Amino acid sequence: MARTKTTSRLPATEPNKGKRRRRASSPSPERPNNNLFRDPESEERFEKIKNWVFIKERKVVLLPDEYDPFLNDLIKRNWMKLADPLPKFDPEIVREFYANAYSEDNPGEKGSKVRGRWVNYDRGAISEFLGNPLPLELGQRYDFTRKMRSHEPYDENEVALLICAAIRSYQVGPTRNPLRILRGDMKTLAQVWTTFLLANIVPIGHVSDLNIPRCHLLYCIMREDLTVDVTTIIFEEINKFVRYEVNTRNDKAKGALGFPALITALCQDQGVEVELTEKIRPSITKRFIEHFCTHPEDLEQLEEP
Repeated sequence: MARTKTTSRLPATEPNKGKRRRRASSPSPERPNNNLFRDPESEERFEKIKNWVFIKERKVVLLPDEYDPFLNDLIKRNWMKLADPLPKFDPEIVREFYANAYSEDNPGEKGSKVRGRWVNYDRGAISEFLGNPLPLELGQRYDFTRKMRSHEPYDENEVALLICAAIRSYQVGPTRNPLRILRGDMKTLAQVWTTFLLANIVPIGHVSDLNIPRCHLLYCIMREDLTVDVTTIIFEEINKFVRYEVNTRNDKAKGALGFPALITALCQDQGVEVELTEKIRPSITKRFIEHFCTHPEDLEQLEEP
């Protein structure tokens, strides 16, 4: 009997409301007016980051039954809003956010001045915007956070068994210490999660493998019985981009800014007028998974009668 698909999708992002100004596009960002900066350090910071690249998010567009192992986990963890970023973002707003979030005098601040408005990006603001994923009871700690803060060791064989395809494991160093897991050695589900992880949760440009801390994070995500405080992780990652400095001794080092769609949406949600002009990365769809995430061994199993 043929399978009947429904047309339900992840909840759509609310359309942007209000009037928007038209802005002239330019291959190189123009320097905003001085009164947009909170202090001289922020203006100097803008000059440093104005040509940095964006590490863009991905939207998840899957119908029920297209890849349920991934889709059901997103729904179970209440990460649907995280999986449905704005399709475009405002580059000028994102650069201004990161420039004004940088403060040498008060590094503990968790907000930024954007177009004259104060935009809060602390854990509470991010959690509320994302729909409060998996709130815990008072005093309870998320499993991943608890293991990380207490330096609780992982069973690396168990981690590799969950993430890797058959007879695959970590790349190891001279003393046989685990270093990383190559993307090509991962099971299909692990590759799908890695794609989402490195775009929407811990954005990095290097996507061909996962280092040990990210392997542990992926392991906790793939374990249905372990909780992951995704809002704290995102909050801490934004802070890393706020404080990030390019290694001037490395000619190949390049600056990057993560979460452009999320930053744009946070600013918009807190009253900043935005202009959505630059697209995020291609969506994670059934076709994307089949072409870029399917391990050959899993493909063989799917093709068996």
